[in-house]
Parts: sequence; structure tokens; C-alpha cells
Amino acid sequence: MIQSMTSTQEHASKKTMKAVQGKELGDIDEMLTVEDHVPFPNLGDLPAKKKRTKMIIQTKAVALACGDCRVLSGLTRELQGPPSFPYIPGGDCAGIVLEIPRDATDNDDAFPFQVGDRVAARFVEAPRGALAEYAVVDTRVCEKIPDNISFEEGAVLASVSPATLLGERIQEGERVLVLGAGGGVGSHTCQVMRKQGAAYLVGVSKNFDRLLQPPLNYDRAIDYTKQDPFSLKEYKDNPFDTVVDLAGGSWLRLIQDYNDKEKSIVKPASQGGRFLTLTPDKAIFEAHSVWAVMKPFLFIPIWRAIKSRLWGRRRLPKYTFAFSLDNDRNHLTRTMEMAQYGTLKACIDPRGPFPFSTEGVRKAFRLQETRHPKSTYTKKQPSSTNSKSSTGSTHSQQHKNGFVRMKDLTIEEQDKITKKWHSLADPSASLEVRRYQVLLAARLHARCQEPTVRKAMNALREAMPEGVSVETMAAVDAEVLANCISNLQFYNVKARQVVKAAQEIQSRFQGKVPEDEFSLSQITGIGKCFADLLAFVNTRKKHEEAALDS
Repeated sequence: MIQSMTSTQEHASKKTMKAVQGKELGDIDEMLTVEDHVPFPNLGDLPAKKKRTKMIIQTKAVALACGDCRVLSGLTRELQGPPSFPYIPGGDCAGIVLEIPRDATDNDDAFPFQVGDRVAARFVEAPRGALAEYAVVDTRVCEKIPDNISFEEGAVLASVSPATLLGERIQEGERVLVLGAGGGVGSHTCQVMRKQGAAYLVGVSKNFDRLLQPPLNYDRAIDYTKQDPFSLKEYKDNPFDTVVDLAGGSWLRLIQDYNDKEKSIVKPASQGGRFLTLTPDKAIFEAHSVWAVMKPFLFIPIWRAIKSRLWGRRRLPKYTFAFSLDNDRNHLTRTMEMAQYGTLKACIDPRGPFPFSTEGVRKAFRLQETRHPKSTYTKKQPSSTNSKSSTGSTHSQQHKNGFVRMKDLTIEEQDKITKKWHSLADPSASLEVRRYQVLLAARLHARCQEPTVRKAMNALREAMPEGVSVETMAAVDAEVLANCISNLQFYNVKARQVVKAAQEIQSRFQGKVPEDEFSLSQITGIGKCFADLLAFVNTRKKHEEAALDS
């Protein structure tokens, strides 16, 4: 159920709200929680130049995209990271207009919204600020939602509105191959292509059965885990006019065929063949400088565009990096119009909607992180209490913030979680050093298997003959640490957080790992759920050691 809109009188006196809080950048389950008493947005805090295009909405639905996970991961921290912490993630949303700038008038063409309008908005500067009861949105990429479109559909349509710009590039009668056809953009761009008059659409996806069903209605679906679309003889004999790559990396395959003098499944540029993409070769990329972004998004695309239009035009299709995040309302307006008249139907992942709770938000992010969603979104509704935990144990009940507390687990469940961490600590070290190594092992273990973490811990011991302790980790350079643990997922993020956490333990806790949950939760990289686990591990281990000593 969607929460009712706050009245204007309530809004005027409201100072805090419920919102998702990203404590830092890193693991989904450690960093994301839904909190009360988060500061309410205020248009007065914005710079004067920005106020004119901003308004506050009561959020009803939020659609997640790959950028939301990328920001949280820290892979593009210096470029897309929030200016401060905690931050509110999420960028594409729908809701009801609650407040507009004081100088806005109904006749002002630059501000065509009024309080009470149902609207959908896409992010502009960075994907953040939407996963809250109230959000500031930019009117330049905002549009009214037609009466026959729900808030959930509106949020999804705003998120995938680049599909409109991409789909409108297709010409009548073209034969098109879409790679990554089952995702959010792929599920909608095919509908726009059909409206444009595409004669034959082939989609490539792991979930290929869905591509043949309404509203996608591809003419053929290929499961890339069973068939290689680039090697199919029927398409080499009758090549496509256009290849649309939404998955990343397909141009490299075309180059391989080009170098091997193999027949291609797409026409060359000299015959009108085209290659359109929205993503670099690696869809999950890491960039910490302007150069790191310019290389895959500017220099490589320019080189490929030149090559495919000049000396490679007789063998390669015309390469275009079809950047589709225009900062204007026109494409969103066309998207809503197509949805209003039934030409475009919003595709919402059947595994949703996800509730506006800690566990609901984490589930939505985890699904988006797999890169196999079908327009996932988080629905705004009251969080449910007393729900069963995901462990499946009848003894394990969820905490009110959505995580399972260690004290509510059985002994067997506790041992399963904590035994692997203790096994990675040095048994010959002092109690304080072992306690820190347990914390370190637990932090490195996020999104990784035990053998991988063991290898990283061994690499640290080899690189630090003086021992792995709070003192040595606080003094080490984050880049050096990252090289030691480069076999782990998110190793750069983890390295920075580990160094910062060690420095905080030194300065705030006299070099000793705190034992209580609250103090642990204040350390960089340690969320509330993680703090609960570690506090319980340390307390229980201390009691066991005391019993042995006696």
C-alpha cells in the first residue's frame, strides 16, 4: 500500500523524514539502512541558480538503475560519489509535487508544474536523493504522469526514458539485433523500435522466453548461454542493418571477426550498417579520475567512429556511442505520451515491488547488482514488522531495521557465520590483534568466498612481516593495500575503508577494537548489522577464552 500524501500544513512544520541512508560506500548489506529523523529537504539551501528548476515531491516510487549500484560500490567515488555522508541513494522517481519555488508562477514556461501534480523525474547531476519520503527533483527532466499510468510505472518510465532516444534512431524496415534485450532499457527500446517501423527484431538475453511475450514481442529470442549470435550462419548470409549493444563488449567481437576476415552478422557502414551502444566494453567499470572516464566514454568511441567511417567502412558497421541522457524534458514527454496511448508499456520486474524497509531496499539493490533485473523498483509503503528472516530458521526474527540479530540466532547459526572469520586470524597473536584480524577478515569477506579472503589475508601477512594489526594497517598506503587484496571484489573501496577504519580505531579507541555494537557501528565500513555480528563475536569469544583460562 502506498502512503498517503502529506498535507501542506504538515509539510510546513515537518523537519525530518524517513529515508534510506548510505553510511559510506561499499557493500549493500553493510551500508544501506532505512532511518527515521533524516533532515527534510529545503529549497532554501540550494544555490540561487538551481532553485528555479527545483521542486520538492512526496515520493511514491523509486526505480533503481545500474548507476545506483555503481555509486554505492565506490567504483566511481571521485566522480559520482556524494559530497558527504550519510547520503540518500536513488535518482529516478515518481510522486506528488509538494513545494515549488516561491517566484514560480502558473504562466512561467520554465516552471510548468503546480502543487498536487503527479510527476515522474530522472536524475540530472548524480543518481541520489530519491529514496526518501520527500525528494528534490529537477524540472528539466520531469514530466506529468498521465492519469492512466501508476506512480510505479511512472518511475520506471522516467528511468528508462533514454530508451526513447535510442529507439527513435531506428528507421522503418530495418532488421535489428539487440544485445542485453531483457534489461530495463532493452525491454522498452524494442517497443519504441517497433513503433518506428522496425521490420525484424532479434533479442539476446539469458531470460529469452520473456522476449517473445507482450509487450516486448521480439520476432526471435536467443539465449546467449546456449547460442552465439555472432556465429549464426543465417545472419551472416542475411546480416542485420543495426546492432544495438546494451550489454557491453560486442564491438570487440566484431573487431575479432574483422581481423579474422570472417563474415559479419551486421552490414558494413558502406551498406548502411550501424552499431549503437550506451555502454563501454565493460559494463561494470571503475574510474577515479577524469582521464579514466574520458578514455572509455570519449577517446575510444571517437577512434572507433572514425575507423568505422573511413578505412574500415567496407567491413565494419558505423560505430556510434549513443549517449542518451539529455538534460531536457522532451524525451520524457514523448515517453509519457507513448505510455498514455498504449504504444509503450512500462515493464516492472515481477519480483517486486519491494517495501520501503531496510530489507526491501537491500533486496532491490542486490537484484539490480546482478545486472539481470527487468526494471526493478522500490515501492513506497509502510515497512512490515515481525516478518520472518531470510535465513529460514524459526528461531531467527528480523530486527525492526531489517537485519537478523546474533542473539536471536541458534548456536549452530552463530557458529556458521563466525567460525570462518576466526579461522582467518593468527592463533599465535595476542588477543587484541586477533580481535582486529577477525574484524578485518569479516570486512574483507563481504561478497567474497572464504578461499579468496584467505588468499588475501596471507598476502597481507607476507607484505607486513611486522604483523597485521591496527598499527600497521593505519600506517599503510591504501594503494599498497589494494594491490595486496586485488583478488577481492571492490578491493579499492575495501582498502580505503580498512585504512580509514584502522586510523579511527587508533585515534578514537586507543588502538583497541571496541566491543559494543554502538561503537563498532561508528567505524568506517561497519554498518549496524555488521556491528551487531562483530560485537557478538567478540563478546562470545572473550567468554570462551575466560572459561579456558580458568
